[in-house]
Amino acid sequence: MKLKFRLPQLISANGKQTENLDFVYPDAANINSDSNLFIICDGLGPFRNGNNVAEIIGKLFYDYFTRIAPPKQRVGQIYMNDALRYAERKLWQFVQENPAKQGMGCSLMLLYVNNDDSISIAWVGNIRAYHVRDKQIMYETEDHLTVLRENGRNISVEPRVISGSEPVWASVTVISDIQSDDYFLICTQGIYETFDHRNIKYLLSQGDGTDATNRAIVAKMQELCTQNWDDDFSLLLIPVQEGTTLPKVTGLPKAAANTGAVAPPKTAQLDNLPSGIVKRKERKPEASNRKPLFSGGSNMNMPSPARAGIISLLVLLAITAAFAYQFLISKPEDVFKRCLNKAEEYLTAGDFENAIKQYENALEVKLTDTSAFNSVRAQLAQTRQTWFSKQAEAHFNAQNWVKARTKYQELLALNPADTLVKQQIEVLNQTILAEKTKLLAKADTLLGMKDYANAKQLLSEALYFDQSNEQILQQINLCNQYLNLQQLSLSDAVQLVARMDSLGEFRANRLALVTTTHTDTAGVLSDGDIFEQEPNPDNVYTDQLPEYSSSTTTLNDKYTALVKQGDDAMNAGDFETAKSRFTEALTYNRNTGLEEKINASEQAILEKKYNDVIALADQAFNNAAYESARNYYIEALKYKINDEYAGSRAEECQDKLTKVASAKAGQAKSDRYDKLIAEADAAFAAEDFATAKSKYKEALQVSAADAARLNAKIADCDSRIADIQSESSSKKLKKAEKICKSANYGEACYDYLKENNLLYSADAQILMKVSKYFETKDPVKSKECANIANNR
Repeated sequence: MKLKFRLPQLISANGKQTENLDFVYPDAANINSDSNLFIICDGLGPFRNGNNVAEIIGKLFYDYFTRIAPPKQRVGQIYMNDALRYAERKLWQFVQENPAKQGMGCSLMLLYVNNDDSISIAWVGNIRAYHVRDKQIMYETEDHLTVLRENGRNISVEPRVISGSEPVWASVTVISDIQSDDYFLICTQGIYETFDHRNIKYLLSQGDGTDATNRAIVAKMQELCTQNWDDDFSLLLIPVQEGTTLPKVTGLPKAAANTGAVAPPKTAQLDNLPSGIVKRKERKPEASNRKPLFSGGSNMNMPSPARAGIISLLVLLAITAAFAYQFLISKPEDVFKRCLNKAEEYLTAGDFENAIKQYENALEVKLTDTSAFNSVRAQLAQTRQTWFSKQAEAHFNAQNWVKARTKYQELLALNPADTLVKQQIEVLNQTILAEKTKLLAKADTLLGMKDYANAKQLLSEALYFDQSNEQILQQINLCNQYLNLQQLSLSDAVQLVARMDSLGEFRANRLALVTTTHTDTAGVLSDGDIFEQEPNPDNVYTDQLPEYSSSTTTLNDKYTALVKQGDDAMNAGDFETAKSRFTEALTYNRNTGLEEKINASEQAILEKKYNDVIALADQAFNNAAYESARNYYIEALKYKINDEYAGSRAEECQDKLTKVASAKAGQAKSDRYDKLIAEADAAFAAEDFATAKSKYKEALQVSAADAARLNAKIADCDSRIADIQSESSSKKLKKAEKICKSANYGEACYDYLKENNLLYSADAQILMKVSKYFETKDPVKSKECANIANNR
């Protein structure tokens, strides 16, 4: 099924502010049901006036998705990382040129429809996306929040932002289960702070598939946000008209009920929003004079044996009822259905683990009819996949790369062909390798300064990233030797680092390490000192402390080498390699000069692509292949927007194609006219005046340029036909009727009529019978007789 949207709806309002720092794409003038890219950016910064970072970032992502590198497959983590690095470089350069913009940033939410009709959702910060279906929130993104601490206490919580000053991570999820009448809602904080889950589900459940109702829903959200929220707010509501999957059928198989009833038209109720507060029912107090059953109070006057008999009877009934109830609920069909119902309840509550257990329990029930098991197995697989995906995404957002990779590997085991998960695992492998390399570099620095305690902490975190690395373990034990601590086996060390990670010690140690003051000759260790070192070659550790000398390769050497390689590649015309080297060098030393080199390489790449395409276009133009030339010139405009040469050439090609098409059409018309005239003249010469008249009329419809001559020819045909008809004697006609009847209106009939010029005077019915006789035997004779009969 092909994914198709209804008209998306949007709002972006100032609230009670004088300026709106949000950016929304598409805007109201360009949004339509064919849109496949949706972006919301929410600007943040120390002041509002002149803060246009959201607009800058939004346009950079639009540019990347539509011009720089349009996606050729599903948008996943690798593609999004590349887009994010591109936007960060451009923003950093902008901030360097406009120092007043320092400290500004923005959150990002992006929704993109992939070529396979799945939807990729990518975000940085606290803009949210919801996938809503039939009063249920199927998916909700998790906010990226940063907790700022001071003196061991949380002092504030800020969203993750794209600022250009340091790289950030984006989260990406792909949704392929999309059904008709689903909604996708992406919105800033003002929307989801005003509307809780119940209100969002209620409002979107009022949709009836019309644009008018969707506009009314968005208008109601804008009205209530304006009343209850002080800051700016924005949203995009994307209604699905045709989904890519069909609704799932759950439970035991049963015959479909076809009552023929038609549901009444739905009326949107937008003013009856749930309050968001569920009041707890008060428990009624028990009456103070209430007495227990058979307490022996004053109202119980029956003898003790009778009372005992009644009690025994009640106990017997209770036991019987319990056995009956147990029998009823133990029926396999009921147990199966109860497991499915519980699984659905757990899914609704987001408890995937218990939902999986219930599905597994359902599959263990012994049913005589197991036809429902296939759908349950499919739902079990889908639930496992969703659960693993959510766990992996949560670990990824928390930057716990090892646990995230483990969960993605479990997810890949469910579907080994999932290329998106493979890409995510590759991204995590690269990230873990980069993190481990940084930790080993910092540990080397601290070992050189004889700070064994902090070096051990960093080595422990590196071991957590690479839990089979014996060389890192040797270095940890070397630190233990200097610290007079017990030597560790690899298994014990791995258990220890896993526990340290679960307690959050690695992050706390990093923060403490940055502010550590050393009393030896090394002085104060800064964050920059830690990062600006390289680990030992190939990360090989020995039982001796590493020796540091002036000849040791530094990051500055690496930076210089990469820049030189980039410059050499630029001079050789290998701009792709140049860009790659400059970008890699940027990770070692960010500066304006290097940014300019990256920009120059990007421009050179675009220029080269432009020149290559222009060469093909010019060649096609010179060979008069104007359609190919036009397409090449249009492609060149992707690399140089508003290029005058490519634009004018494309228009010139279109003009030539129009002229060629017009000339071809004129020539075809002229050829047809000449053919009709030739056929009419030939028929006239053969005294087939009816055919000649028909061809002259058809030629007159093709072209009226010589109407006078053609009308004269038609009149001449009419005159000749009239003369022939008047000269024919009634005697010959009578004889012809006899011959035709005896010959069954065949060859003898036609020959006699033709030889005696009776075709134009014979009865029309005779001619039609002759025409029918020759339909398959001689179509020319058949058509001749029919034309004469029809022109009477």
